Amino acid sequence: MRIFIVKSHHFAATVKDVFKSNVKHHIKVKIALQRSIQRADMQNSNCLLFFNEDNEPLYALVAKHNHKGDFESAIIYGDPDTVRLVAASYHRISEISEDYHPSHYERLAPRKTA
Repeated sequence: MRIFIVKSHHFAATVKDVFKSNVKHHIKVKIALQRSIQRADMQNSNCLLFFNEDNEPLYALVAKHNHKGDFESAIIYGDPDTVRLVAASYHRISEISEDYHPSHYERLAPRKTA
């Protein structure tokens, strides 16, 4: 599953091709509005979680970006406390995210003119 954090549903409509590409590859897509995410969770929002065979988080990779959204660094955490913290942020964001429905974003997309 991939959760995309966007500033607005209208912005999401402008990048709907990214969502469609993920769905085409059988990846579940969810959308979260940035304003509904707590600041502490935003710090861990760009992450990948790696699970063991019991579906418990084992490692967390967290990417850091500057205020413009440009990538700066990535950190891999393996200590259980930090991994649990990142996983908790991910789950809170997932809970407030909505499933991607293409028809909703088709209505919001700007019309192309010739």
